[in-house]
Amino acid sequence: MNSISTEHAFDEIAEALQQEKKVLITAHINPDADALGSMVAMHRALSHNGADSVMYLSGTEGVAPEYRFLEALSEVSWGKLAEDSADRTLMAVD
Repeated sequence: MNSISTEHAFDEIAEALQQEKKVLITAHINPDADALGSMVAMHRALSHNGADSVMYLSGTEGVAPEYRFLEALSEVSWGKLAEDSADRTLMAVD
């Protein structure tokens, strides 16, 4: 993919995300720093844009101790999907 088509693809993705009003963001099991950072950044960007964004991680064990400084983790729904999850656009990040 050349840089022009890559730039165009990113523009299309950004435009589509601006239209989303209800989003469920998730990452893989036992998330590492890049997964957590991506999830929190996307949540904040979507929320800033007016979307109703929810972060979800499966399991209930939490994250590794070195990531617990991330204040936004208090907003993560652990192991229990929001009741309206079927009405949300799913976004998986890493």
